[in-house]
Amino acid sequence: MIFLLALAGAGTGLLIGHWSSTEFASSRLRDYSDRLLERATEVAQASVNTIANLSKSPNSVCSDDDLQEMRFRLFQREYLSDIGRMENGFLVCTAAWGRFSQPLKLPPPQRFQPSGVLLWANVQSVTDHRLNVDMAGRGNVIVFTSPRAFRGYQTPAPGFSGLILTHDGKHVFRSFGNTEGLAAEFARSPNWYQKLSSPLMTSNCSDKRDICVIASLSGASILEQPIWILGALSSLGAALFCSAGLAFFGWNTTSSLPQQIRSAIQNGRLSAVYQPLVRISDRSLIGVEALARLKDDNGSPISPDVFIDIAEQIGLITTITRIMARTSMEDLRSKLQGQDEFYLSINVAVADVVDPTFATFLDELTRDLDIPRNRIALELTERSTTDYEQLRGGVEALRERGYGFFVDDFGTGYSNLSHLAKLPISGIKIDRMFTQAIGKEAVSSAIVEKICGIAEALRVNLVVEGIETPDQASHVLKLNPQAIGQGWLFGKPTGVEAIFAYSPPAPAPAFTFP
Repeated sequence: MIFLLALAGAGTGLLIGHWSSTEFASSRLRDYSDRLLERATEVAQASVNTIANLSKSPNSVCSDDDLQEMRFRLFQREYLSDIGRMENGFLVCTAAWGRFSQPLKLPPPQRFQPSGVLLWANVQSVTDHRLNVDMAGRGNVIVFTSPRAFRGYQTPAPGFSGLILTHDGKHVFRSFGNTEGLAAEFARSPNWYQKLSSPLMTSNCSDKRDICVIASLSGASILEQPIWILGALSSLGAALFCSAGLAFFGWNTTSSLPQQIRSAIQNGRLSAVYQPLVRISDRSLIGVEALARLKDDNGSPISPDVFIDIAEQIGLITTITRIMARTSMEDLRSKLQGQDEFYLSINVAVADVVDPTFATFLDELTRDLDIPRNRIALELTERSTTDYEQLRGGVEALRERGYGFFVDDFGTGYSNLSHLAKLPISGIKIDRMFTQAIGKEAVSSAIVEKICGIAEALRVNLVVEGIETPDQASHVLKLNPQAIGQGWLFGKPTGVEAIFAYSPPAPAPAFTFP
């Protein structure tokens, strides 16, 4: 009898363990698939709308007015990297590159949609052969999907994989993780969910666009877990022990990424690294930007693109901001108290700017550490949007207290220049995508010159991100002698010790926020 009870308990423990593991994993998989389909639909809608708008344009193809219209549309689209015109299979001009002296031959389309749209996926770029691009076109309009369109999805959590493809499964837009065999499974039985398989699989399709997602999650079966878990669940067989074992099992092996991030923050695994901010004219170190780094329960790093987005979704971004502010000010306290006007730049979210308690938090922190407020700069990404009046009120309150304020990733988001001119900002930061175009005779390079002019007109400081070569630094210096550079040419993100050891070639003049 004892043997039978023990055997029944062991079997019950394993069954409960498998059910619990599979149910939790199934929920995570469905959530991942739904979010991926939602993003794919948004990206496709941006392409469709842009093509439709430009198809109605009365401007002559590739005329100055046509290029201006395409650039205007490009600045409105977060998910697009370029917009162009094509004729007879050749690329004639684009918003970023302008008119080509010789049209560029496009590769044959991989897919002809019934709507007349042509599709290309992961093909070699005709403008820069080092890159692979995704494109869609109809008539004489062609759009290029931004590499950042699926930011946060490029490196899925361990065990996850996904494919974005058409309803018939014959054209794959994007793939994430190990997708071997997924397309064949989708073609065999689309629009299904399979819970008993290993790995788990699910697929769902948009009812608005010719887009489906098939996703899988491996490692969810109880038989794929370490032997000690099997032994723990099967050896005692008692309900109380099984419950405790399952609780540990669920926490240790199947916790969701948001839970991992919440646990990492609560357990002090959020840390700071610092990237130098250098005045290009004399290579003087005048400040650093504090960048957040996070590790999961196993000590593996989580990409900032992933954990920052998730932290915003689950309401932890303000916690991260305050931890980073305290950590970085404590790390750099002696330099921030010095006489060379060295400053610290901290990334903030809209939620921080519009929260009155955040300004109070900064005031108390700078007072306790005896750090002048004008040595602290706050950076808000231009892609962040909220009610303008509310945002302006938050910025004004922080500026009145003496803190600097920068608009980050300038040129990639939704800034209205009339609004920007009214904000009491200290400076703007040019996004690295424009810096990388310097010296390539692209229109994006000309945009750097325009933004330099905007900074001069607004009488604000200019920080240029992504400087990697001396030629890029020299070009920026000609456009704005007071420009501040940030990029691998001046230093990669590093620990605080390297910042204290940084030796500028000459003393830096005083630097203050305007």
